[in-house]
This record gives sequence, C-alpha cells and structure tokens, in this order.
Amino acid sequence: MTSFQRFIFLIAGPLGNILVAGVLFFIFVKKPTSPLSISFWDYTLYSILLLNFLTGLFNLIPGDESDGSRALEVITGKYAKRVALKNKS
Repeated sequence: MTSFQRFIFLIAGPLGNILVAGVLFFIFVKKPTSPLSISFWDYTLYSILLLNFLTGLFNLIPGDESDGSRALEVITGKYAKRVALKNKS
C-alpha cells in the first residue's frame, strides 16, 4: 500500500463523520422552522449533527493510536521509515 493510499484509508473515517455532519447541517439550515418552535426531530437532527462533527474532529487529533496520529505519520514520512526498518531486519 502506498503512502497516499494509506493516508486516504486513515482519513476516510473522520472525513465520513464530517461529511455526514455537513449534510445534516445543510438539511437543518434549509428546514423552515421558527426559533421558538423547535421540535423533537429538530433537536435529534442537531444532536446527531453535533456528535458526528465532534467525533470526526476527535479522530483527527494526533494521539497515540488515533487516525490523526497515523495520518500525520504518513504525511511526515515516519511510517515509511518504520516500515523500511522492519523490512530491513
């Protein structure tokens, strides 16, 4: 697997969450509603939107074993060096 393919694979999950949040945001903004009459479904839609967006952002944080840290390794080239060292021995 090339570095670009690995990067796309790692970033697909967080970007999927952010994409779903974007679609829900578009639906939420285009829905005609009064600010005083927020229904259960509006609240549910907004909650799902917020949770998807925050999950996507959280997965991009470069922590120990998160998608963000592994994607950052691919960008900086550390992944390629680590694979080369494993294959050498």
